Amino acid sequence: MFALGVIDCLCIILAYFYTGYWYMIGYEYCMYPYTSYWVGNLNTVVINTCFMLSMLLAFNRFLDMWKPEIGERLFKANRTWIFVFAAVLFGVFGAYYSIPAFFSTDFGTFIYHPLIPGKENLKYYTIFQPIINMFTGVSICLCYSSICIVYWMRLRHGNLQTQTDFQKRILIQAVLICFPTFTVTCMWTSFNFITPTSFLMNVAHLNWQLMHAVPAFVYLFVNKTIRRRAFVMIFACIGVTPGNSYHTNSKVDSTPSKSIELQSPNEDPHQNPRD
Repeated sequence: MFALGVIDCLCIILAYFYTGYWYMIGYEYCMYPYTSYWVGNLNTVVINTCFMLSMLLAFNRFLDMWKPEIGERLFKANRTWIFVFAAVLFGVFGAYYSIPAFFSTDFGTFIYHPLIPGKENLKYYTIFQPIINMFTGVSICLCYSSICIVYWMRLRHGNLQTQTDFQKRILIQAVLICFPTFTVTCMWTSFNFITPTSFLMNVAHLNWQLMHAVPAFVYLFVNKTIRRRAFVMIFACIGVTPGNSYHTNSKVDSTPSKSIELQSPNEDPHQNPRD
């Protein structure tokens, strides 16, 4: 989830700030051709890395529900970073063997055509990205459908006691984080079979933005540990120290405990030492 959060931050820069600025200035490809090329490749890298990490997260939650020992063996300790590194390599591979996407003010999002004036009929398409979109959507759907089946079977046989509250919370977070990715891949895959209108393209871009924004709200409202630490950081920035009463009480309570530890078991604590 940490790696996915970092990738989401990179995608937010592209999906929010870059697109918003380009939309305001009436961007066209000929204005910044080199910048458009590199931003388009970077967009392909981060979006495909995000897709792979979402699939790995869904697969990890499935193993955690079905066979926890297998998930522990695959994702134990630093082994998780091997899968993260593989996801990043896959994103780079996708940018190398695919064509970059360019932002279009006509559609309000990234499309796989530069729309150069006078060359609108240029054949410029990619088969790699539609396959990845379809594969990601199907994989996430299969993983969470399998989780529902395993959960129903355990509920039927009364074996839900093995599922701890911590695992349930992690499962809920994973579902909420991966569901927007599923909707985005489904929408962009459908555009290969239907002719999208400007409205549908704007809706698809909004879903793309939500795909990277929803995890932040999930972490804050569902994950108690992250929410608690976030509030501590906010209080520290505004100069407020949370939990003063707790620290004060802990200091007061610690004094008697030290005095009792120095006394012998048979000694009366109220007895005068001179008696």
